[in-house]
Amino acid sequence: MPIMLIIDLIIVAIMLAFCALMIVVTFAIGLVTHPIRTLLAAFNILSGIIGGIALLLAVFTWFCYRHDAFDFNQVFWGFTITTVICIIVRILTTWAINRIARRDREARIIAQPARPVNRITEVHYHITMPDGRQTERVERKLVDANVTDQRTR
Repeated sequence: MPIMLIIDLIIVAIMLAFCALMIVVTFAIGLVTHPIRTLLAAFNILSGIIGGIALLLAVFTWFCYRHDAFDFNQVFWGFTITTVICIIVRILTTWAINRIARRDREARIIAQPARPVNRITEVHYHITMPDGRQTERVERKLVDANVTDQRTR
């Protein structure tokens, strides 16, 4: 029985080491390809983790710590302010990441080659019939099939 437990613990340790290695490799590749976005994502994740732990500790302090203790206020409000700061950091990093992604998307749209379009004109003919009635005939003509769309995007 203990041998199987030891084997299971070894397998779990190997899996955790492999996951840690993959996280480090992903972070390194991200730093090389998109350094600002990767650092912002790291701050975003870290502020979420730290803010969550600080929130749990603030709740723990409120319910399990003596309120008449001399350092209750410092401990409780320290955890609360840490949570608020982490929320602000997370909002700012999310905004910056989305702004960078939006700018990249706009740059890709602008960099697209002009697409060929068909220009069609309409010619309106006003015709008087032999019996005196007025009628209108619309004729559509293809002007140039090889014109490219030069509109600003």
